[in-house]
Amino acid sequence: MGTLQKGGVELGRHRTCSPYNWRGNREDLDVVMLHEDVLKANALTWDNPIPTKNQGPERVLELAWADSHYEGARNILCSNHRAAIWGFKDPRTLLMVRQWREIFRSIEFVGIFRHPFSVAKSLCERPSFPITFEQGLELWLTYNRILLEEHRRNPFPIVSFDWNDGKLVHAFDDLSQQLGLNPVDRAELFFEPSLRRFNAERDQSLSGHLAATYSELALISEDCKL
Repeated sequence: MGTLQKGGVELGRHRTCSPYNWRGNREDLDVVMLHEDVLKANALTWDNPIPTKNQGPERVLELAWADSHYEGARNILCSNHRAAIWGFKDPRTLLMVRQWREIFRSIEFVGIFRHPFSVAKSLCERPSFPITFEQGLELWLTYNRILLEEHRRNPFPIVSFDWNDGKLVHAFDDLSQQLGLNPVDRAELFFEPSLRRFNAERDQSLSGHLAATYSELALISEDCKL
């Protein structure tokens, strides 16, 4: 998200530093608060986003939005209406794509994913998150299955954070051009290798649904015309 911001995407009120990312995760604070309120109203949390009754193999997620949530989302759009290009980042967005499409008809999505082990290790080593490695893997699967489902409905660019540095930077260049953003000088790039605090081999010990989901995302990212 920092790379897209360098190219001209306005981010509103966003985090520019955090204990787990020294450059900031660039998440919009207003959007995060809205999403947290929606989850709370549905008796859910970001780390438990699926209702118990939907925990079977064909899990269906449908979060209810109150009128106040729609109003809050519209207020966020209005507060950023002067921006030529405005965007936001928050993983919880995957849980609420339908509502955002209803409110923001011209919205465009960009997906990014990384190896399940890297994500799980990052989550379980944060003191503020009481999450085990196995729970981290399950969360990865929950969110990335939704990412795949949304891509099947309405294809959009997906980038792999596991690509080598040169390939990732090139993909960001192509993505910025596709979105009509300004080119970013190499000396001003947001991304740098130190932002990858945890790394895993591309196919390290994955099996079952994890392996299938990761492999499908990898194929889509390679086929995306950035």
